[in-house]
Amino acid sequence: MQHPLLKKLFSCLLLIPCFSFGQDITGLWKGVIYHDTTRQTLRYEVGISEEKGKLTGFSHTFFIFEDKEYFGLKKIKIRKVKDKYVIEDVELIADNYPARPPKGVHQISALNFTELDGVMYLDGLFTTTRTKQFHPATGVVHLTRKSDVKQSALIPHLTELRLVNKLSFIKPEPEEEKLIVKLKPKEIEKIKVDGNVSVTSDKIIENKNVVAVKVPHIELGPAAYLNDRKTETIETVYYKSDSLLLTLYDNGEVDGDTVSVLMNGNMIMPMQGLSTKAIKKTIYLDKNAPDSIQLLMYAENLGSIPPNTGLLVVKDGETTYEIRFSADMRKNSAIIFKRRK
Repeated sequence: MQHPLLKKLFSCLLLIPCFSFGQDITGLWKGVIYHDTTRQTLRYEVGISEEKGKLTGFSHTFFIFEDKEYFGLKKIKIRKVKDKYVIEDVELIADNYPARPPKGVHQISALNFTELDGVMYLDGLFTTTRTKQFHPATGVVHLTRKSDVKQSALIPHLTELRLVNKLSFIKPEPEEEKLIVKLKPKEIEKIKVDGNVSVTSDKIIENKNVVAVKVPHIELGPAAYLNDRKTETIETVYYKSDSLLLTLYDNGEVDGDTVSVLMNGNMIMPMQGLSTKAIKKTIYLDKNAPDSIQLLMYAENLGSIPPNTGLLVVKDGETTYEIRFSADMRKNSAIIFKRRK
């Protein structure tokens, strides 16, 4: 049985698209990669950058297995060979695979560029290099260029690793103006004392009955500064089931990010430490549920690598949504749920 990705690839070829090599392919590309050997389809992202006519970038492979999140982040190089764009691994930068990937095995993808109805695609085949121990693995790559980088697994990960500035299509965020207040020491007035003036010193009486007052330690609850922060709606999800399964993961380096989740202002998941392991919560939405439901992600901290980023997986029956969010000490991220009619 032919894989759906191959069918899509062949259907694109039948449309006789126009190949272009003067085209600017820099930017974020999102899609999937299918492995012939394992028969697995994995999430795949590529960020392509250009500097002095040379194309470089990063790739990010992501999948969830048995409720655990796995990823691999690689540095890549891109070149044109005849009628294809060739993307080749340079090095593995970060990963959390259970076993160390074999040395000397690099992925090489030969992709065709197409543009249909204003949408850009990179489609083609990949193979891995042959070694003494491993035969080449093969498969299919399908990527679509995205203008919105907010729902990316690659960009937040590069941000946390301080590598996002290597991408030419990412504009650096303006540094916040720092208010510097220079305190001038008060001038000490010199007082000339008349020699005829006698100065008496008051005796200091020691009070031995001093009582120490204990200041109570006030514990702040979850989402203590909710009303002090702005809220940004990042996604709208149309659901059809009477219950939704929510699963939380970290969205990059596991660095101690903690979030609280509120639904229409009510706390449903307080103080959740994000990691590669799933944190699950089922919410029930009967017919009496409001037409619009807000799910708000509140950053309790920034972890060791700001900002606080996470992945929310929403399972609505057989449909799954993956929503990546970012929050900090000034901004909350919100997802709006509306029942599909």
